[in-house]
Amino acid sequence: MQRTAIFVDEGHEFYPSKVQRTAIFVDEGHEVYPVKVQRTAIFVDEGHEVYPVKVQRSEIFVEEGHEVHLIKVQRTEIFVEEGHEVYPVKVQRTAIFVDEGHEVYPVKVQRTAIFVEEGHEVHLIKVQRTEIFVEEGHEVYPVKVQRTAIFVDEGHEVYPVKVQRTAIFVEEGHEVHLIKVQRTEIFVEEGHEVYPVKVQRTAIFVDEGHEVYLVKVQRTAIFVDEGHEVYPVKVQRTAIFVDEGHEVYPVKVQRTTIFVDEGHEVYPVKVQRTAIFVDEGHEVYPVKVQRTAIFVDEVHEVYLVKVQRTAMTNH
Repeated sequence: MQRTAIFVDEGHEFYPSKVQRTAIFVDEGHEVYPVKVQRTAIFVDEGHEVYPVKVQRSEIFVEEGHEVHLIKVQRTEIFVEEGHEVYPVKVQRTAIFVDEGHEVYPVKVQRTAIFVEEGHEVHLIKVQRTEIFVEEGHEVYPVKVQRTAIFVDEGHEVYPVKVQRTAIFVEEGHEVHLIKVQRTEIFVEEGHEVYPVKVQRTAIFVDEGHEVYLVKVQRTAIFVDEGHEVYPVKVQRTAIFVDEGHEVYPVKVQRTTIFVDEGHEVYPVKVQRTAIFVDEGHEVYPVKVQRTAIFVDEVHEVYLVKVQRTAMTNH
């Protein structure tokens, strides 16, 4: 084992710390495998500079059987100082897990995060992950996640948040189904501008039987700012519910809502719904509802509220 460490003094200078280790572990059998670890860390001094921290690891773990597999991890992190600059944090990992059988699957993770300083700038946070989980059986399925988030600074700008996810879940049986989610959200700042929020989701649920059904949801919402403008909120949903039997039926909902601001204008609220409910038996009947409502503002004008419903009940 060999180490070389340089610490930070009380002044304004700092020095890197390098550590290299080599260890040999013994498994339950008759073989011995080495484990090598190399680290390079640079810390932040009390001044105005920030320095990266790089870590590279290689570890060998022993499974319950007779095989040993490597786990390699490489990290590069840059921290934010108390001053005015922001630095990204990048992390790349590669791990290999062992299932209950005889196979091993890698797990790769790459992250890039940039934080927001206390000033006027906003930086991206990008995260990309690829993970492979082990089910209770003999197969392994990957899970891929890609995220891009932009936050709102204390100034006047707003940045979108985009998220794309792909997850694979294991049902109680022998099949595995994907769940894909894609989101794009824009938040409202404290100023005078409003940005829409769009969300599109696609999920697959598993019923108590052997089948899996999709659920798709798409939303677009615009909120009201603190000023005098009002923006509509549109929502479109498509959901599939599972009855107590063996069938699954869709439920589609489309909404368009406009809220009333604090000023002098009033906007209507339109809602159109189409839902399919399941009775206690084996049949399913749709229920359609369409509403148009107009509210009264704080001034002198009044608007009608119209509601139209169409329901189909049990024969």
